[in-house]
Amino acid sequence: MGRSILIIENEIPSAQKTEAILNSQGYACAHVQSGKAALEHMLNGETIDLVLTDIELGHGIDGTETARRVLEFMDIPVVFLTVHATKIHVDRAKSVTNYGYVLKSSGEFVLLETIEMAFRLCNTQKRLKRNEKRFSLAMEAVQDGIWDWNLETNEVYYSPGYLKIIGYTEVEIPSNPDFWINHVHSEDRDYVLKANKDVIENRAEKIDVEFRMNTKHNEWRWVLGRGRAVERDENGRATRLVGTHSDITNRKETEQLLAKNQEKYRLMAENTSDVICHVNEKLQPIYISPSSKRVFGYSPKEFKKVDFFFMVHPEDRPCLIDKMQASRRANTENESRITFRIYKKNGEQCWIEATSKKIYSQSGVFEGAVMVHRDISRQKGLEKQLSESEQHFRSVVESSQDYIVILDGQLNLIYMNSSLKRNTGYTEDDLKNISDLNKHTHPEDKQKIKEQIQYDLDQKSRQGDSEFRIITKENKVLWVQAKSTNYRDADNNLERIFVYLRDVTQYKDLIFSLNSALEEKRTLMKELNHRVKNSLFLVSSLVRLKEQNLGGQVDLSDLYQQITAIQTVHELLQEANTVSNVPVHSYIERLVTNILTQRSGAPIYVEKSIDKFELSSKTATSIGIVITELTLNALKHGIDSDADPRIEITLKKNNNGKECFLYFFNNGKAFPKDISLDNPETLGLRLITASIKQIDGTIELKRSPSPAFKIKFPIVS
Repeated sequence: MGRSILIIENEIPSAQKTEAILNSQGYACAHVQSGKAALEHMLNGETIDLVLTDIELGHGIDGTETARRVLEFMDIPVVFLTVHATKIHVDRAKSVTNYGYVLKSSGEFVLLETIEMAFRLCNTQKRLKRNEKRFSLAMEAVQDGIWDWNLETNEVYYSPGYLKIIGYTEVEIPSNPDFWINHVHSEDRDYVLKANKDVIENRAEKIDVEFRMNTKHNEWRWVLGRGRAVERDENGRATRLVGTHSDITNRKETEQLLAKNQEKYRLMAENTSDVICHVNEKLQPIYISPSSKRVFGYSPKEFKKVDFFFMVHPEDRPCLIDKMQASRRANTENESRITFRIYKKNGEQCWIEATSKKIYSQSGVFEGAVMVHRDISRQKGLEKQLSESEQHFRSVVESSQDYIVILDGQLNLIYMNSSLKRNTGYTEDDLKNISDLNKHTHPEDKQKIKEQIQYDLDQKSRQGDSEFRIITKENKVLWVQAKSTNYRDADNNLERIFVYLRDVTQYKDLIFSLNSALEEKRTLMKELNHRVKNSLFLVSSLVRLKEQNLGGQVDLSDLYQQITAIQTVHELLQEANTVSNVPVHSYIERLVTNILTQRSGAPIYVEKSIDKFELSSKTATSIGIVITELTLNALKHGIDSDADPRIEITLKKNNNGKECFLYFFNNGKAFPKDISLDNPETLGLRLITASIKQIDGTIELKRSPSPAFKIKFPIVS
C-alpha cells in the first residue's frame, strides 16, 4: 500500500477530485471536512504520512492552525491548498511550514510534484536532524574543542568541548573571535595571532600552536590549537577557518616535571662523587660523568678511549670478566654488584665498588647498561682497621678474668667470652637468651634481676647495676656484680646490651667472715658492758653501804653519782647493742632523773633542750661526769629551795655538726669569786675541768647573778 495522505477540505467536490488524482498515483487517502475532525482522526492512531489541507475551512479552526497543532505531535509534511494567491495567504502558510502550498487551479502535475517535493524535503530534514543529533552527541563526547570562524561575518562557533575546556557555558560567551583572543596569555598572544594571520593571508597552510588560556575560574590551561582554511576568496584570502583546541595541561605539566627531573638528574650526575657510565649494547661508553677525573684521573673524553679492563688489577680482572659475562648471559634486569681494584692515571691503586643495571627494550632486547663506580678505598681502609680492632678487642675480652656477655635488641645472646664458659661450665647452647641466663640465676635473686632488667628497658636507661648469684653447671654458687650498657639507634630502639660480670665470690666470702667476726665482737662487747655495768652497780652499792656504816659522818653521794654516770653509759651501750656510741638525749635524761630522785626536799624544775644524736662512749662518759658534778654542786651550794629552784641544760650541735655546745644554768646564788676554775681546790671542780680537758673542750663561767657554764667540745667519730 502507498503512502497515506489526509485531505482536509470542507468542499466535498473539490476533496473528491483531489482524492481521485492521488488514488490514481497509488496514495492511500482519507478525507475530513474540518480541523477538529482531522485532529480526532490522528488521535485515533491512524497512520498519516502527509497532510493536504485547505487554508480556509469554514467554521472552526482554519487550515494553518490545524497544521500548527498537527506538527506539535507529528513530524510529517503539511502542504496547503488554496484558491487565493494573495500575499497574506502565502505568509499564513509560510508561518507554519515550508513544505509549500498549491493553488487549486494549478492542475494535477503541480499538485503531484508539490507533494513529492514535500516528501523529499521531509526526508532530507529528518536526515539533517539525525546528523545534527549525531554531530551534537559527538561534540559532547569529544575531549577537544571545535571552533568555526566565518571571517566574512566575523562570527565564531564554539563547540561544547571547547566551552568545557575554559569552563564557560554557551550563553556566557559572544560568538566573535575577540573572546578567545582576550583569554590567551599575554606572553603567547602575539605568536598565536601571527600563526592565524599567516593562514588567513595564505602564507601558511595550517595552524599548529601551543599557548595558555585563562579559564572562567582564573586558571591557566595549556591548549594545543590546530586549524586550516576551508574556504578562500578569489584572492586566496581565507574566508572561513575551522580547527580544534585540545587541553594539553596534563601533558605540559608532565613535560615540565620531566624536564625538571632531567635537569635534576643531570646536576646529580655532574656533581656526584661516583662515576656514572652509560654504555650501549656493545658496552661502548655513551655517557661518562665528570667525576671520572677525580676518581680515575681521566676526563670523560679520555676515559672513553681507555681500555677499562687494562685499568683493573691483574688479580681482580678474571673475576670481573666472569661476572660481566655471567650477568650478560642471565638476560635479566637484575642489579649486579662487584668490588675490585684499579690503577688510576697516576698509577695509584684504589678500591672500586661497581653497580650495574641492564637496560632492555619493550621487546626484551638488550640495549645497554648504566654502571656506577664508587671509590671505596677509605671504606676498605676502615674495614681493615675495624677488623684489626675487633681482633684486638676479642683478644682483650678473651683474656679478661671478668665475664662478658653481649645481647641483641631482642635479648638474644650474641657473644659470651671464654672466662664465663670456663668458670660456669655453660656454652652458647646453654645461654641462648636472657631467659636462659635468668634460668641459671639463684632462686632468691631471679625476681629481683627480672624486675631490674624490665625497669632498665622501660626507663630506657643507658646503664644498669645489679648484684646476684649464678648457679654453675656443677651446682656451685658464684656471686657476680653486673654492669650493663644499653646502646640504642636514632629512634631510641634497643640495638645491643653489653654486660660485664665480675666474680665477687671471694669478696662476698670475706665480707661474710668479717660480718661474723663483727657479730662476735658485738656479742663480746655486749657481755663486757653487762659485766662492767654489774660491777659498777656493785661498787655503788658498796659506797652506799659504807656511807651508812659511817653513820652520816662522810657524804659519799658525789662518788655514788659519778659511778652511776659511768654505769649508765654501759647500760645504754648494752641496750643499743653497740660498742661505741651512746644516745646523749636518753643518757642525760637518765642521769638527771637519777640525781633528782635521790634528793629529798622541794621539787626542782629542770628544763632540758637536748638534740637527738650520738656521742662516743668516751665523750659521753666525760660529759656525764660534768653534768653530774654541776647538778650536784647546784643542789648543795647554789639553789635556794625557797626561791622556786630551776636548772637549764642545753646540748646542741653547731659548726656543721663538728662541734657540741653544752649550756648549764641554775637560778641559785652567784658562783663564789674566790674559787678559780683554772686551779680548783675542790674535788668536784677538779673532776669537771679534768673531764673537759680529756675531750679537748673549753669551759666559760658566768658567775652572777646566777652561775651559767658554757662548754664547747669537738665531736670525735
